[in-house]
Amino acid sequence: MPTSRISISGLFSGAGLALLALVMLAPLLYFPFARDHGMYMVVAETMSRGGMPYADAWDLKTPGIFFVFRTALALFGRVMWGVRVLELVSLAATALLLARTGRRLFPELPAAGPVGAAWFLLFCGHNLNYWHTAQAESFLMLPLALGIHFAIGALQAGEKRRGLARAVMAGLCTGIVFVFKFPNILPLACCLPLLLPAQEKGKGLPRLPLLAWFAAGALLAPALAGAWFALGGAWGPMVETLFVFAPRYAGITASSGLLAHAVVVFGGFFLPGAGLTLVKWLALVGLAVCRQSPRISGRYVLPLWFLLSLLVIFIQGKFFLYHYLPLYMPLGLLAGTTAATLASAISARVKGGEQARRRSGAILLATLLALPFLLDQGTIRHHWRDARAGIDHYRDGTDFSLAADLEMADYLKQNTGPDDPVFIWGYETLVYFLAERRPASRFITHQPLASRWQMPGWREELMTDLERQRPPRILVMRRDAMPAVTGSTLDSAALLAEYPELQRFIQRHYRLETTIEDFMVYGPLPGGAFDDQH
Repeated sequence: MPTSRISISGLFSGAGLALLALVMLAPLLYFPFARDHGMYMVVAETMSRGGMPYADAWDLKTPGIFFVFRTALALFGRVMWGVRVLELVSLAATALLLARTGRRLFPELPAAGPVGAAWFLLFCGHNLNYWHTAQAESFLMLPLALGIHFAIGALQAGEKRRGLARAVMAGLCTGIVFVFKFPNILPLACCLPLLLPAQEKGKGLPRLPLLAWFAAGALLAPALAGAWFALGGAWGPMVETLFVFAPRYAGITASSGLLAHAVVVFGGFFLPGAGLTLVKWLALVGLAVCRQSPRISGRYVLPLWFLLSLLVIFIQGKFFLYHYLPLYMPLGLLAGTTAATLASAISARVKGGEQARRRSGAILLATLLALPFLLDQGTIRHHWRDARAGIDHYRDGTDFSLAADLEMADYLKQNTGPDDPVFIWGYETLVYFLAERRPASRFITHQPLASRWQMPGWREELMTDLERQRPPRILVMRRDAMPAVTGSTLDSAALLAEYPELQRFIQRHYRLETTIEDFMVYGPLPGGAFDDQH
């Protein structure tokens, strides 16, 4: 691999990356919540009232994302932009860290890290979408990148104390990623080749102490989270949800076969966009470029990080756009490595002395850096226009409509009291947040009750909750069939027929009061027992 002496201090400093992050990601601050965010915020609000995830507000996501929304709620209050601020800061910090990691992997190519970090921001900015942002992946990337950065440093360290401290930090970051999403710890295995007996420059530590300290750090975050659930009385519901229900949910798409999975994963990799396509091809070339590195870390870490990130997408089997976010970290760095190597090799052939070679190399590198942004500037401008779009813009084309959710929330505010519970049979948990009404049951969506892999006793628990809470309004959704979520092609209204206890309960105590887009609103029968209470 050629050695580069191209100075990057004026090309892309930390301040430059921070400014680029602001330009690329600022539209996040304008995005409203989508359906998933409504679930996360309902769980966060339940936590703010002393409740526990899974036991008092049910969702199948691992708890890391709930802690993020709870933090946003504590810092900024009941606003939709609060979590977006945390997301923007997290992504910008990830880019800055990637620049440093690139320098640590390839000190002979000081431009590789900053260029790769800039292209990471291009990927994030290109895929801005109100629905696919503020997900767990947006926030786990920072501890994941930190874990890899510390692991590389620990395994390269020549001083025992420093190496062990970095091993503990790498483990701690791994545990945090685990709390966000279990499969996403796999990319940290990209550092395993550094455990090989051949140590760089004759340095290195005994491997067993490093692994022991790493393991101690890795156990800390899951142990603290587990203790919190146990002390809060939610250990059983947490285990039942994450280790019994969630694996069955993950199996919905497993029947499509390994080949179909692989086709979808790699199809998602080649998303449209001329600039992104250029970066991706540079990244694929980077897999070969890394093989020329004189260091074990340079040869193996990035290629393995890239391949393991693809494996995580494959394992999850849902192929949502946000599942690809962590892949953009090694992708950007691989492309940055190719660009820096190319600029170094070409500039080395320039005649006229060292100054001329450095100048030509810097110009070429700056051109390569800017080209993908110029090619995709239309998409970037489109996201800025979207950020200023009206409420009607935010609908997914099938069943979700922010305008309908806001109208439904206003209706509930006018027809229920501030302390009244509401029950929604469907997936529109955002209405709970917008209407400022608490759910009548811990089952804030119909997923755990409508799925064919429902847990024994959950339906009976809901009926007990509804008899006790007697919500003055029940909302039933239409045209919201989600086979990837429930395993059924029926919408929520049709699924009532498969839940006769709930269907009879609604028929006995409620009447259809009105409809608002896909919401069927049921109010208490006049003169009935529920009408007397409210």
